[in-house]
Amino acid sequence: MTTPARTQLRVDRVHRMSARPLVLLTGRLEGEPLKVGQQVVIHVDGNGDVAATVTGFDIHEQPGLTTIVIDAAIVADITVGSVVIAP
Repeated sequence: MTTPARTQLRVDRVHRMSARPLVLLTGRLEGEPLKVGQQVVIHVDGNGDVAATVTGFDIHEQPGLTTIVIDAAIVADITVGSVVIAP
């Protein structure tokens, strides 16, 4: 029996929207798809882990990349190289 791969997204780009309190995180998604409302943990190098909720997706992305939307108040310290993990 094989163990299912853990769902994770390694952050390649971080885009903060100045007009709205949102952060868009782009990277390659591995494992199962994420869902709006799903709880995730974001591992931020040097700053530990942050709990967050997926609030949406950006569908205007090149094939192979996924962009998720998260509340900026929760994830202000996220940088390129952070990893979003679905527990």
